[in-house]
Amino acid sequence: MTREGEGAGEAKTVIDVDALVADVRRRAAALRERGGYPADLLDAPFDLDGPDAGGPPIASPITLRPERGYSSKPVVGAPITAAKRVAEKLVHHVVQDGLDQAAIRIEHLSRSLEDAERHADERLDDLSRSLSVSEQRVSERIAETREEVEALRARVEELGEAIARIERRIEAVGEDRPSGG
Repeated sequence: MTREGEGAGEAKTVIDVDALVADVRRRAAALRERGGYPADLLDAPFDLDGPDAGGPPIASPITLRPERGYSSKPVVGAPITAAKRVAEKLVHHVVQDGLDQAAIRIEHLSRSLEDAERHADERLDDLSRSLSVSEQRVSERIAETREEVEALRARVEELGEAIARIERRIEAVGEDRPSGG
């Protein structure tokens, strides 16, 4: 953290987020090395599938379970647990409110994703129907073009035959002419 701008007796605090994240990652890595986190923690499932996929429902309330952090160590366990209970009581409502808001937002995002998926499916169906119609039109146009090409080919053959007849007549006329000199 750094302090900037001293004005009217107050100091503005600027937090270097990158340094903060790096520090948290460093601390977590050190704790992991010391065995502070179980080895399978990173393998824990994070499932947003919902009840039909066998997972917990997405809209289920997120609740605090402070008893998970209570200490059962002899001698020091009771004071540690008492301190944790006091700290939990001080922040319980604030944290639970945040969890409730997170649950609502997760549900909203889930519904938004479902809506987006439904719209995408509808759009895909529309595009598929449009493509089918376009393919049918192209097929019809190709058939029409083939017919036109065959008609033009027949006409070209007729013209070729007509030109050949004209050339034969010209040759015949040229042979019938007396050559004089």
